Amino acid sequence: MSWDFTEDAAFQALVDAFQESGESSAIEFLANGEGAFHFQDLTQTAAGEGLDLSDSENLEAFQQEVIDSMEGRRRE
Repeated sequence: MSWDFTEDAAFQALVDAFQESGESSAIEFLANGEGAFHFQDLTQTAAGEGLDLSDSENLEAFQQEVIDSMEGRRRE
C-alpha cells in the first residue's frame, strides 16, 4: 500500500478512541459503535487516497493492517 494510513488524522482519532475505551481487543473495539464510526471515517479517507476497498478481500486486508497497527500502538 502506498498510502501510510498511520499518519492520517482519522487513524490517530481511531487509536485515541481505542486507548480511551479501555477495550483490550482492537477487533472488539471496531465491532462497537464508536470504533466502527472511526473505522468508517478511515476507510472513506483511504478511498479518497485512491485505495480500492470495494473488493471484500482488499477491505479485509486493510482492516487487518489497521487492527495490527492499533494493537501495536496499544503496547507503546
